[in-house]
Amino acid sequence: MQSPAAQEIAISKQGDAPLNWRVAASTTSGGNWLAVNPASGTEAGRVAVRAEPGALGPGEYRGSLTVTADGAINSPLQVPVTLTVERAAPVIRLSTNQLRFAAGPDTAQRGTQTLSITNAGFGTLDWRAAATTFNGGAWLNVSPSAGSGAGSLTVTADATGLAGGTFTGRITFTADGATNFENGPRQSWAEPRCGSTARTRRCSTLPGAGVDPGELDLPVAAAAPGVFTLDGRRAAALNQDNQLNTPQNPAPPGSVIQLFVTGLGAGETRVSINALDSPVRYAGPAPGFPGLGQVNVEIPVQIGASDTVRVVLRSGTAEAPPVFIAVRSPSENPRP
Repeated sequence: MQSPAAQEIAISKQGDAPLNWRVAASTTSGGNWLAVNPASGTEAGRVAVRAEPGALGPGEYRGSLTVTADGAINSPLQVPVTLTVERAAPVIRLSTNQLRFAAGPDTAQRGTQTLSITNAGFGTLDWRAAATTFNGGAWLNVSPSAGSGAGSLTVTADATGLAGGTFTGRITFTADGATNFENGPRQSWAEPRCGSTARTRRCSTLPGAGVDPGELDLPVAAAAPGVFTLDGRRAAALNQDNQLNTPQNPAPPGSVIQLFVTGLGAGETRVSINALDSPVRYAGPAPGFPGLGQVNVEIPVQIGASDTVRVVLRSGTAEAPPVFIAVRSPSENPRP
């Protein structure tokens, strides 16, 4: 299991008396997963705090840091630490959720297109794909029909014997343990018209934007939140200056970042950053982008500098897969 990036605590003093400090790490569950370096020092200093989950199972584990200094009037100080271990759940991501084929007297009756599938989450993605049609017979096919991890599928539409008209079908993807269906943000698309059953939502795209009517089945729940990412892990987030959040352009603690999301339900939207409850300043539609959600959240001032600060978004009782942002030290100038 991958260990989270180390975080730092800064130790400073007031007054002229010498300061000799010590930091001790302890845990109340999960064994000895918490460590500090250095464990002692003089005067001002910085301490790296590292969590090593090792073989820990999914769950929340707690510990603390005890900071002591001889003669300090506020010694000892306690710093709570929480380690959250997530289930290694895969997430299905497709290169597109709409395909269009055309056939006529002057074009080939059999067309193919490529559809890519990747794992935007963790763990192993064992997927299956099945093609069905709603009219015109069995003119739609997909190959291969199953795979593991990333892959490319060939989608074939064979118009041989079909009369003129519009024919619709669906390719359904399933994967054991996948937490949701994720498809990257679309810059232009036909607005969906959806109806729901107890288990699925069926969206039929309206003619327009160069897209013929088509259908796609998605899992239905009260909420199925997801945060759009740049690479499956790093959030496609904007800093308060509307610049992309990256390791080269981290956000300062106390600032507000914008997350772009999908699947928000009617329940309360909550966000934790490095396991700290973080103030949500806005949660709703992204202005100017129909179908896209936006959540503005304040980074707690306690968050230490790191390129992999963990963000978890919850909508009602549903939880999105974790994503990561970059945060700089409050005293650090923006990186060039």
